[in-house]
Amino acid sequence: MSTQTQTPAQELRTLALQILEISNADDLSKAELIRLHPGLGQSDKTITAIAKGKTDDLDVAKWLPAYRAVFAELVGASDDDELTLYEELSSAKAVRGQTSRLIFSKTLARILIIKGETGTGKTSALDIIREKYNGMTVQPQVFRVEASAAWGDRPNSMLEEMLTALGVDPGRRNATARLRKLSDTINTRGVGTIIQVDEVHDFGVRCLRTLKTVISQSNVKIQLACHKRLFRTIETEHADDLSQLTGNRLLAIVELGAPQADDVKILLQKRLPAIVTDHLAAAAAELARHARGNGNLAFVREVLVRAHRAQAKAQTPITFEEIKRHISDELKARNKATTSL
Repeated sequence: MSTQTQTPAQELRTLALQILEISNADDLSKAELIRLHPGLGQSDKTITAIAKGKTDDLDVAKWLPAYRAVFAELVGASDDDELTLYEELSSAKAVRGQTSRLIFSKTLARILIIKGETGTGKTSALDIIREKYNGMTVQPQVFRVEASAAWGDRPNSMLEEMLTALGVDPGRRNATARLRKLSDTINTRGVGTIIQVDEVHDFGVRCLRTLKTVISQSNVKIQLACHKRLFRTIETEHADDLSQLTGNRLLAIVELGAPQADDVKILLQKRLPAIVTDHLAAAAAELARHARGNGNLAFVREVLVRAHRAQAKAQTPITFEEIKRHISDELKARNKATTSL
């Protein structure tokens, strides 16, 4: 397969189109965009012409670095678009406390279930736990796989993902051979191996049964993360198989809720150090209130991105009123997206 490299003129046009798309999403007019980013040109005529591919009369070599810089600023003003979470957060603390019990459990209780709605920090809590415990051992102990509807309730696909996560070539084996290989691999690594299965609500009954066999044939310990509401389907439709899987093997269920003000306060402190200290508590409470039912931590992430971008331009302290404005802008953007569907 061949790959094609954009010419400078093509790259410039692509950047112009992306910049206009971002500004449109942020409800910025072209005039406002030019005012905030004068490197795009003295008026909106330049970016309009570039977006249409009319660059013959322009010095592309001159404009390309400027447009690259503006694009980088727009998409990279925050540390990253995915919200980095921290072990001080209540979700990470709750999962970590039960993980410690799971690691040192000498009974049959070797399953920890983590439930929560979208944006409550399930995956991030797993990531924090995995990084934390693997950083404490010579050999990695905690491994993650993500269940997928693409598995089609094929246990062989699940076993392939698990073997790959453990750094073992799954080969062209059938499910029985892979199950034996997985069990042998885990048993030779001692009693500390934890496999995290994210998005487990995409499991089918055959995967549930196979996971039960993995636990029976090895000393593995399992963390299952799932969407609270979607997991009810498994609980309803496959109650018998689920009870066979958990039964006396269940250590605990951790249910993560909407972000609390204390958690949002930690995120504001770490991600927006320019926020006015006296405004921190009020801003955290306001943001937490609006996050509930609007994507939870995903909503917090988007507001932080808006605030970070605005502060990068203004270079002034962030106030409570500004956080309220960013909350309002994010709510309007979401409502606009919904009504346009």
